Amino acid sequence: SPIALTTVTDPLGHKTTYHFNPQGFLLDVTDALGRKTVYNVDAGTNQLLGVTDPLGRTTAYAYDPQGNVTRITRLAGTPNAVTTSFTYDPAFNHVASITDPLGHATSFEYDAAGDLLNVTAPLNVQTSFAYDDVGEMVSASDPLGNTARFAYVSGALSRVTDPLARATTYVTDAVGRVTSIRNPLGQTTQLQYSPLNQVMRITDPETNQTSLSYDENGNLTSVTDALGHTTAYTYDSMDRLTTRTDPLTHAESYQYDQDGNVTQFTDRRGKVTAYSYDALHRGTLANFGGESSVEYSYDAASRLVQAVDSITGTIARGYDGLDRLASETTPQGTVSYAYDTAGRRTSMRVSGQPAVDYSYDSDNRVTLITQETSSVAFTYDTAGRRTSLTLPNGVLVAYAYDAASQLTGINYQLGNTSLGNLTYSYDLAGRRTSVDGSFARTGLPAAVANASHNAGNQLTQFGPSNLAYDANGNLTSDGVNTYAWNARNQLSAISGSITATFQYDAFGRRVSKSIGNGATNYLYDDRNTLQEISETIAPVNLLSGGIDEVFQRTDSSGAWSFLTDALGSTVALTDSTGTLQTQYMFDPFGNTSASGTATTNSFAYTGRELDAAGLYFYRARYYSPSLGRFISEDPLEGNDANRYGYVGNNPINGRDPLGLWGTIPHNNLIWNALKPCGVDNNTIHQFQQISEAFDTSWDSQLPINAYKHSMRSKGQSPQDAIYARNMFIADSLASAGREYERGGDWQTPFAQALHTLMDMTSPMHMENGVPLIWPDLPNAAQHGDWNGSGENWAHMTPALEQQNIDMIRGAYQSLTKKKCACPK
Repeated sequence: SPIALTTVTDPLGHKTTYHFNPQGFLLDVTDALGRKTVYNVDAGTNQLLGVTDPLGRTTAYAYDPQGNVTRITRLAGTPNAVTTSFTYDPAFNHVASITDPLGHATSFEYDAAGDLLNVTAPLNVQTSFAYDDVGEMVSASDPLGNTARFAYVSGALSRVTDPLARATTYVTDAVGRVTSIRNPLGQTTQLQYSPLNQVMRITDPETNQTSLSYDENGNLTSVTDALGHTTAYTYDSMDRLTTRTDPLTHAESYQYDQDGNVTQFTDRRGKVTAYSYDALHRGTLANFGGESSVEYSYDAASRLVQAVDSITGTIARGYDGLDRLASETTPQGTVSYAYDTAGRRTSMRVSGQPAVDYSYDSDNRVTLITQETSSVAFTYDTAGRRTSLTLPNGVLVAYAYDAASQLTGINYQLGNTSLGNLTYSYDLAGRRTSVDGSFARTGLPAAVANASHNAGNQLTQFGPSNLAYDANGNLTSDGVNTYAWNARNQLSAISGSITATFQYDAFGRRVSKSIGNGATNYLYDDRNTLQEISETIAPVNLLSGGIDEVFQRTDSSGAWSFLTDALGSTVALTDSTGTLQTQYMFDPFGNTSASGTATTNSFAYTGRELDAAGLYFYRARYYSPSLGRFISEDPLEGNDANRYGYVGNNPINGRDPLGLWGTIPHNNLIWNALKPCGVDNNTIHQFQQISEAFDTSWDSQLPINAYKHSMRSKGQSPQDAIYARNMFIADSLASAGREYERGGDWQTPFAQALHTLMDMTSPMHMENGVPLIWPDLPNAAQHGDWNGSGENWAHMTPALEQQNIDMIRGAYQSLTKKKCACPK
């Protein structure tokens, strides 16, 4: 029977009770709402045999004589039980194979030193690695034999050479900090640090400098860009951010409760957003300046089951026994989902529409999507790259790549007839330098005589037009139209040359658009539009794949298939017979023109929606192709001083469908989670620096390490990546525990585990519970907070932030056993 009972009471009086057995192993936990989680521990070995959650669901574990987990069974004891199995290398107890619930096996081979040599996927394709005498990885080869090579100086990575012999070099100081990075073109970025390992200055290849300063507690107090414009930060006695003042001296502020939850945010316009929480610190209410509110409800498994928006109505969510989204009902309709035992989506159904069905190969890649008589087929090469796409009207799209997996060509064909093609060339830094082919119709923007910017990087004059902004940095006038913004900082109306209104749901998705006399409502599959609904015409149905990849649009005039380029921009619409009907041309920043048959299709540049107002809707913000920038700031600071810039002013090579978690949000989450727990500033900053290094360390960005960022490499199945990720987290936390007990460096493995945990929640790392594919070799411009990075924090909700905070706090409490000062 339990001999130890511990009750932890947080500063707001919420109590969590823990029971332990005589050996100190946890038997059950009762949270502040009275929900109990039970741990079944073997009486002899104290191995965890099972965990039963508050819904009565049990996950069971089996072990070999060495204590390695050999089976994990979810929903154990039920007809819906699913099991993943493992075997181990006898010499090192490394994982030798993983078999998913469908019987697909991935095997791992090691050398005499225990280094991983080969990974063989279920379709018998192999990725290989080589090492030097001290165990440093010196090469990685994909299943096609394309090899990246790595060199080191004193154990620090000094050079990465990709399969095209393009080398990036790194210089580190005596304590292993990267002080300079030189790309294959010879352009160098330099970093300088404080004695506490804080980045103090960043000098780009053109010698522009960004400077950062900190207070005596290590809090970032200012960032000054290359033009001398400064953003300043202040903190309270618990080192929580209290104000942020932009270069135009407009300030926003934060207030907190005793548990460290943000209770009030006052934006630079003076509008107040108030937040409420339950006893488990889950967000329950957000009130936006008295104009609107959203209420959140959860089930016993802490799954969000309802979000009630005072303006746009209720979103209700249902889940299956494995926590997968089974249904979502909104005022626009209901979308239902089904999955196989490996967690792959097998069908999606919209009320009143034929089901969409999905088929996969043994490497868990989608091979076929069907909806009634329409189908989309995919093929892949040995390296897992898509080689062909067959659209519903029979058009075949073929893809070609170079050894570095850069897309070099796209051909569009119907039977024996060529519809067109595109070819791409790249420089040594991997940037596209040319596009050719019959669909290469790049336009040029109109000349502008003059343009002016203020200290906030706001465009104030563009040719003859004067532009104005509110205190939050939202465009309010472009000289022709005026723009109105709601208390959530979302564009709500446009007036002037056109009249438009917009509404958004509790998740920030645009659910209503009214331009002129026409109104359109939207039904979503996660972030992708499924239906465009109007009162006057039949719904428009969209058959899609990944984010912003629409294959077919069916409206009252027929079915239209999309031909898209390397950026996902629509170059042409083809009808049901495969005939070209509408063709598009874009300038580099997305100014759009169309020729041929008139269409009501809005999905054009990078697959995003072009409104009649001349703006592209990029979910978190609206983008003006004529200005070449967003019309509002990045919601949470973004990755450089210019918070209006589109993909770092590099639209030829990148796109920004939504945003990722970058260094700034990682750091904010670590701080917000651990500072209220009483963790000292130096320790928190150490975690932040290690987390940042995890993104900016180039060996961490190798495809083989994609699982460490909750992603997967090409050819790697989702299950393999999830298992590798979970094992990495477990191993890192175990290592941290050992080091913590003996007074060693526990901070490094612990912070690395935190980074991976946070990446699990990023919508651009995970989609529907499946790790997304990490496409490229190490590239500083696409990861972390470098200028031009694709990572920012555009869609962080209070519930999602709390999910991250709970994970971080749980890991810290488990490691240190310091529970008394830390909210759950």
